[in-house]
Amino acid sequence: MTTGFAPTDKQMLALSVSGLAFRGHGIARTSDGQVVFLPYAVPGDVVRARIVESRGDYLRGAIEQIEKPSADRVAPPCRHFGRCGGCQWLHLRDEAQLYWKAEILRDQLARLGGFRDVPLGPLVRPTDGLGYRTRAQLQVREVEGWYQFGFFAPASHRVVPVGTCPLLHPMLNEILEALARQRTPPLTKLVPSLHEVWLLASPRSNQSLLTLMGRPVDRASLRHLFFVLREKVPHVAGLLLMGTKGTARGEAGRAESSPGFLNRFGDGHVIMQAGGFRFRVDAASFFQPSEAAAEALIQLVLEMAALKGDERVVDLYCGVGTFTVPLAQRAATVIGVEGNPRAARDAEFNLRSVGVREKARVLRMPVSRALETRKLGDEADIVVVDPPRLGLERAVLDGMVALQPRRIIYVSCDPSTLARDLKRLVQRGYELKQVRPLDLFPQTYHIESVTLLERPGSG
Repeated sequence: MTTGFAPTDKQMLALSVSGLAFRGHGIARTSDGQVVFLPYAVPGDVVRARIVESRGDYLRGAIEQIEKPSADRVAPPCRHFGRCGGCQWLHLRDEAQLYWKAEILRDQLARLGGFRDVPLGPLVRPTDGLGYRTRAQLQVREVEGWYQFGFFAPASHRVVPVGTCPLLHPMLNEILEALARQRTPPLTKLVPSLHEVWLLASPRSNQSLLTLMGRPVDRASLRHLFFVLREKVPHVAGLLLMGTKGTARGEAGRAESSPGFLNRFGDGHVIMQAGGFRFRVDAASFFQPSEAAAEALIQLVLEMAALKGDERVVDLYCGVGTFTVPLAQRAATVIGVEGNPRAARDAEFNLRSVGVREKARVLRMPVSRALETRKLGDEADIVVVDPPRLGLERAVLDGMVALQPRRIIYVSCDPSTLARDLKRLVQRGYELKQVRPLDLFPQTYHIESVTLLERPGSG
């Protein structure tokens, strides 16, 4: 399609913003009906925008002036908003965020999956909109001999230092403030070549972990830093140094191989509490952004599983056993599969800790290999699957269907790949019964969901 615009055009357009798209951009249309995507626009805004890019069937614009702000636009409680890529919707009223997340999920399922009458249940937000994140990865840059901590700028690898972040739980911000105040000696001397920090905390257990990504350092320096931190922030249970070399990435894009860990003081894990269960979580294991988020997911998975006690359940991409453990207390047998060996060890520990190890086990291997080599047997009554953002590989989907489960519970963190996979599962004979959206990342465009599919006539 010829648009009449080029990326270098200086023409200004008056636009009315009518909606939000996945990835968080506002949607407007030119006078001839062409779609324009506008970062940081809010539905109801009337703006003057400059076209910065033409993609043939749509345009990208940049807001130059807000002539009439939407009633849903609010003042963001962060001076870095717009420059920092850590969140996209801090300027959008909470109620509007919930509405648009449900609408975006509905739209993705309709456009990409062909589902016109989506059985969409009410959206769940289990936390407050601020101070909820208990897991985060921050980038590091060195300026004049001092480290600054922050997030990448939007669509960039430029680090925007933030000091603290309103989305992070106070426990994480306390650690960042303590690191920034480390002066004798400076952190740059204790841990040279630091480029990333990982933070993990359990408010319910009052424990936290700090993982530093960098080169090997003198053990005495790390020990000094650990005890200085413990004095300032008593909930820090462990300090780990992890190198990027030798650190593999698994199916879900998470750190896998132990050679990446170079040194440790204190504990290498925290105990997260969710749904009445305690989960040991390694520094390199995946967990949800908060304990309340994990709790909400556990509740939905158990509701959809509707276990009677005689079922054989398979839990794919099981992580630390977030679903495996509660499922094992209600089903006859459960097999979890996890490709990250550290997370798999956590899952095994968590199963032992609740006394269900005799009827539940974890396979430490990629999901695709477990299905290909028939390690899961020939059949399963229920399959729970929580894949990475890229969704299900074709071989995984085929292997999952080959187990002939009467019920599939799909936990998704990406509505576009969810729509693709649900379409394929329906083509293989399953019926879409229920979709429950969740807002586990307020102030961002991210949308989680739990979907129930059933095989017709399976009872």
